[in-house]
Amino acid sequence: MRISQEKNNGISQWTVLMLVITLLVQSCGGEYEIEDILPECAGMPNELYVFCDNEIWDDTIGVYMRQQIECRLNNLPQPEERFTLFQFQQEGMNKARLTHRNIIVVEINNRNENQKTRLVRKPNRRAKGQLRFEFKGQKTKSVLTLLQAELPGLLEEISKKELERTQLKFEKRLNKTAQQQLSDSLSVRLTIPMKLNLISNNGDQSGSFAWLEAKGLGPQGKRVLHQGVFVYSYPYVSDSAFSENYLIRRRDKVLKQNVPGGAPNQYLKTLLLPGKTPELREINFNGKYAVELRGQYTMHNGFMGGPFMSLTTLNESENRLVTVEAYCYAPLLKKRDYIKEMEAVVYSLKFKR
Repeated sequence: MRISQEKNNGISQWTVLMLVITLLVQSCGGEYEIEDILPECAGMPNELYVFCDNEIWDDTIGVYMRQQIECRLNNLPQPEERFTLFQFQQEGMNKARLTHRNIIVVEINNRNENQKTRLVRKPNRRAKGQLRFEFKGQKTKSVLTLLQAELPGLLEEISKKELERTQLKFEKRLNKTAQQQLSDSLSVRLTIPMKLNLISNNGDQSGSFAWLEAKGLGPQGKRVLHQGVFVYSYPYVSDSAFSENYLIRRRDKVLKQNVPGGAPNQYLKTLLLPGKTPELREINFNGKYAVELRGQYTMHNGFMGGPFMSLTTLNESENRLVTVEAYCYAPLLKKRDYIKEMEAVVYSLKFKR
């Protein structure tokens, strides 16, 4: 592929800049890493940039990548894609786009260095916290085979990185009072952003419950937006407590007792309709067995509803199960980014002891 003079100049300028930075770092006695001088990664959460020629994007590789990247998320009230996808030609790799948070490059040509089909990882290539993956080869078929083997895992990695980025953002402005209160009452430690207020914090040996929520308006201040987290714990009796049926029954019991609606006999409960039932997934959470439950909630005798996700694991030192749950209420708004923001709080879970 012919590279324009403009692109060559851009590459040369970047190479010179990185060389200068490297010399400066070395002259300072190695006290700093090059990453310390890079700009923060750009873009919105859950966005992904793909750089490849249009011929590649319009062929089998593009079809496969779109299927994986834009697959519909389950258990959201409206259809939403896993990531917001943008595709650019190689010539579109300008300085601003190259600092994006999540980048995948697909390069297929006859260059000698591409004789071996390979995946190249370049984290923090142009920005702090950036993920960049390059698929290189000379044949479409071999690159597609490599993508089919590696892309699903890379998308999981990007999802986890997005949670880490959100946690880092929250850590800059914490609700330390709520953190301490939850540590004292439930023996848990969470990364709680300042915007979350502690609504309730109560319980006894049979079950403890805390509720954190942020109330406000969405973009342009036109729609209601509630985001929140429930935390509850209860004695561990047997492994059956990790089953989907048990978790749903426990969830409905806890919410009925602790999250009433605005009128008599109103309370939150799990939505159980054909095609809308929660999905359970077993995971390894910080080396411990845990289960993740994703579904939708509704208001009994009311009209409120939205998505939720929960994480349940065992606090071995106290022999109690702990569930941390994220939810959002955002009528007429897309909900993916709002629920994922609260997931960052859920996955920050640590035990006090």
